[in-house]
Order: sequence, then C-alpha cells, then structure tokens
Amino acid sequence: MFKSEISGSCYYYRFANLSDDELIAKCNEIGFTEFLENVPVWYYETERYIFTHAFIPTSKRKYIPDWRNATEREWRTAAARGDAMMLSMRYGISEPHKKIVCGHYSAARCYLMQNASETDWENKIYKDVSNVPLEGFKTFFGDTFIALDQSVKKTGFVNCLVLE
Repeated sequence: MFKSEISGSCYYYRFANLSDDELIAKCNEIGFTEFLENVPVWYYETERYIFTHAFIPTSKRKYIPDWRNATEREWRTAAARGDAMMLSMRYGISEPHKKIVCGHYSAARCYLMQNASETDWENKIYKDVSNVPLEGFKTFFGDTFIALDQSVKKTGFVNCLVLE
C-alpha cells in the first residue's frame, strides 16, 4: 500500500492485488471502516459541502429543494438509479452554494462526460469505462460536485479527500 498526494487536499491510497480480506484489513488500518460506521445513513452536511453515498434525491431532470425531507424510498431510488451525478452534469442539478461530495458512481464516467455532446448523452457513452485511462478514475472535481468513486475492484485505488 502507498499513499500519494494528488493536490493540496486530495490523496489516494493504492491497494494493488489484494484479496477482499486484505482490502478490508487495510481499510481498517487507515481508519476508513471506522469513518464509514459513523456516517449518517443518507447524508452529512456542513456549511460548504453535502456528503452522500450516491447523490441527493432528484426528479429525473430537476432539482428538488426539499430533498432533505426525502423518504427512505426516494433515497434508495437515488442510489439505485445511480445517474444523479450525470444529471447534475447534463442539466445543472446542484445544491445552491454547496458542493456535493459523493461516490457510488465511478469518477471515470464523469471523466468521459466532461465535454460530452448531446449525442454522447443520448448514446449513454458513460456506461462503458473500459477505455478510460487510470488517471480518469481519480477524484473528479466538477463545478457542483466532487466524485470520489475510484472503482477499487478495477483500479486497486481508494480515493480519500481531505478538506481543511
């Protein structure tokens, strides 16, 4: 395992060729498991950020101002659908004055779609990340969100974001 700094406040950990048990042990070692055990079920909010597993609940193409009062079903639907980050990129769905920090959906998909045409969106090219270079799996810093999911099973990396 090694730790590498990407920028002043963003790090990633490399876990190459580890079994599931070894990966769990390493996550325990760096405190990641303990962190996850203490995260509120749906989201955690600060003055500048909203941290959530997948994204905030949205309607298909628009922001829902009352998302904090979403039902469990709405949160589960948002996570299962998994395309809310893509909706944010395509339709500008965002939380005013805050960045949403989330995982669940590979940062590589954001890498693919950052300069996408309408045809790219319609053809859902973000579904195939097989040709994305390793660099494209690192933390994605969008205008309205930060995507952390590194696809650890594919890359052997876990993204960790340190906000100071």
